[in-house]
Amino acid sequence: MHSLLKAGILAVLLITGMVSATPTSGLTQLEVPFGKWQSLIKSDPDQLLKILAAQPPMSGQTQVQYHLLKSQAYAALIMAEQSILEAQTGLALITPYQQPWLYHQLHLSMAFAQDLNGTPAKGLDKTNEAIVWAESHNHLPLLLEALMTRGLLLTSLSDYIAAMADLQRAYNLAPEHDAWVVKADLAGSIALVYEYRREDALALPYFAEAVEYYREQQSWISLSIYLYGLGRANKNTGNPELGRAQLQESADLSRRINDNQGVAYALKELAGLDWRSGKHELAKQSALQALVLFEQGQNAYMLLDSALLLSRIYLSEQQTKLATEYLQQARQTLNPDSMPLQEIALNEQAARIMAASGQYQQAYEALAQTNTKHQVLLAKQSTEQLHQLRSRYELEAQAQQNELLEAQNQLQLAQLANQQRSNRLLQVLFISLSFILCLLLILFHRQRLHKQALQQLADTDALTGLLNRRKTLELLQLQADLAKRHQVDFCVALVDLDHFKKINDSLGHQGGDQVLKHFAKLCTQTLRHTDIIGRIGGEEFLIALPHTNAEDAASLLERLRKRCEGIADIMQLDELQVSISIGLVSNKPPRSAIELLARADKILYSAKDAGRNRLVIDKAA
Repeated sequence: MHSLLKAGILAVLLITGMVSATPTSGLTQLEVPFGKWQSLIKSDPDQLLKILAAQPPMSGQTQVQYHLLKSQAYAALIMAEQSILEAQTGLALITPYQQPWLYHQLHLSMAFAQDLNGTPAKGLDKTNEAIVWAESHNHLPLLLEALMTRGLLLTSLSDYIAAMADLQRAYNLAPEHDAWVVKADLAGSIALVYEYRREDALALPYFAEAVEYYREQQSWISLSIYLYGLGRANKNTGNPELGRAQLQESADLSRRINDNQGVAYALKELAGLDWRSGKHELAKQSALQALVLFEQGQNAYMLLDSALLLSRIYLSEQQTKLATEYLQQARQTLNPDSMPLQEIALNEQAARIMAASGQYQQAYEALAQTNTKHQVLLAKQSTEQLHQLRSRYELEAQAQQNELLEAQNQLQLAQLANQQRSNRLLQVLFISLSFILCLLLILFHRQRLHKQALQQLADTDALTGLLNRRKTLELLQLQADLAKRHQVDFCVALVDLDHFKKINDSLGHQGGDQVLKHFAKLCTQTLRHTDIIGRIGGEEFLIALPHTNAEDAASLLERLRKRCEGIADIMQLDELQVSISIGLVSNKPPRSAIELLARADKILYSAKDAGRNRLVIDKAA
């Protein structure tokens, strides 16, 4: 769903290095007339392809520039396979020693297309080479391009910390006006990182900065793409009408410049809005148009998304046959290796169709299997991110150690060189020792920050910001043991969001995630800072209240339950209710952590059986 936004960033990336201030071997900017045509990448890449198609046969470095512009234009139009083919054709005509700037330009274009094609890891090595060359030759335009490209690749690989570091560095280096790459261009890239992290509120000001700049510059393709990003962000943050207007403007601009893929992206988002507004016919019409356009562009990801959307629309109308047909069409474009989340979404839709057809047992089994796969995938992604952070920490620690050893070697050389100048020995030693002390302090401080970051990542639930299951159960065990040893009051509650599957079915998983975030925020606002609050399952939470008797705990949790009824109003959910069921137990008589947890689970089910949206207290309390 983010390919269109990346293509907009590409319109900037592809022409970044085309003006150079530092001569090197070979070209460092495009020759005439290619330099004149380059601005069309940001305004009308389809027109650029028509111009190039009308040119006579070329040879030498002129032919290489021809293939470079074609590769960049195809990537701006989200036609990844054609972009990769043109880049490979150009690379076959040169070597990095003959034309280093052209060589790196072609590899950056291909890396971007590989990202659009779902294989971002393939482009990292050549992008790193481009950064090294640009830094060693003081070539700022190419450096900005390579940093942006690597930031986008790392975003696709979920390494958001490293991606933000590259993009923020480029943002600080870029000028505000009168250059090919300005701060507004980098703002769009930073917004994309926040969108990947589902932090749409943080993405909004960056998208708005890019939209304002491109509207002033009248760069229509870039404007249409960032309007698409801004519209999605507004839609996801509770401003659907503003988002609809921005998405519609994006579609209109894309039609004007024959950017069919841009039209398709906007139509697909508008179809989702219409469906949720009850305008099913309009939604189906837009989704079908998007499907046709994505087929023309061979956009596998969005073909799958569009077919899945149509399946959901028809299922909501109880047309299970059509829902099944579009689900099967979506599966035809599925690549399980590169689309694990999409495979889970398709399996969930299949379970819904089974349930709608009366096959409840098969639907239950399919959904249970899909949920298990989803948890395994989330755990794998979390582990990979942790390993990435640890690896980066170890590399930086080794680099710091090397710096320290180098400083020590320099100190020894300085001492040997100054043995004959005793009058300066004390001054040299004092300066050198101060330098080493500063390095040690910096090393200690950075090691402590890295350790804190790793601990936070290991203990926290990524979605809600609450404690994760492992840390919650660890603290429960500790507090239960302390309460039993010192014979003090201690209460434990299990909390479950009522009918959460219905919420997910109605709002989609993104909407369900927003409900979980609102609930987590209410917990932290309502409960005390000494209480333990953790997410131990999909929609299941554990709350432990040290030094609290059953009566006080019930009063506190009842206040939380009543406040949760207001989540639907906060999110403007007219037809849905959000409520919680709570099972509360105390350590009277004294119980172990396992016993408290088992008893609380039993009491929670009593609350559900009694009708939900209630607090049930263990009678033994």
